Amino acid sequence: MRFAFIVLTLAVGFIRAQSPAKFDVVSVRPSDPIVRGARMNIDASGSLTMLNQPLRNLITYAYDLRAFQLSGAPGWIETDRFDVLAKSQDGPALAREKARALLAERFGLTVHHETKEQTVYLLTLAKGGSRMKVSADTGPQRGIYREGAGQAQGFAATTAMLAGMTDRAVIDKTGLTGKYDWTLEWSPDAEDVTRPSLFTALPEQFGLKLETGKGPVDVIVIDHINRPSQN
Repeated sequence: MRFAFIVLTLAVGFIRAQSPAKFDVVSVRPSDPIVRGARMNIDASGSLTMLNQPLRNLITYAYDLRAFQLSGAPGWIETDRFDVLAKSQDGPALAREKARALLAERFGLTVHHETKEQTVYLLTLAKGGSRMKVSADTGPQRGIYREGAGQAQGFAATTAMLAGMTDRAVIDKTGLTGKYDWTLEWSPDAEDVTRPSLFTALPEQFGLKLETGKGPVDVIVIDHINRPSQN
């Protein structure tokens, strides 16, 4: 009997270990339509605050997606806005996993992964080749920092990281494997003629160019989602 008890205890412990991480307390309610302004953040405790935000933003955060990687979404996840307060005490490391559990429990969200052929950008070398400055930092890549609309800096960054500047998936065909330090300025607004578009800025400043093409993109397809019941 003692052996059976030990096996049962280990099995229960294994089930608990496999259970998804969850927020301690969750509040979900429609946003007040009079309220202006919006924000979403995870604080040092791992608590989530989402105010006056469309649900799409929480889904893309939870699954670490960009907008073009979400498929099958009903229109209301763009138009309806919600306030979500979710408390945690064990830090932000599991915040995305907890957000996925929240979406499943309170919105009934179920999804699956697919690879779909989409219109993408192909990042290639422009005439004359790369003008990028190789980083003196030989350690791990440090990434890209957005400083505002149309301003970004790269520190020991790869060319693949430039994908975050566009509204589509980017396939890196430059053949460049180094890490680079750079500053990029462009106009994200077609009506702003004081700065070049991204398609002009990349050849001028980096010796790279974007071309439209087709390619495989990893997407999340929404199988089912409900408007939430209030607290």
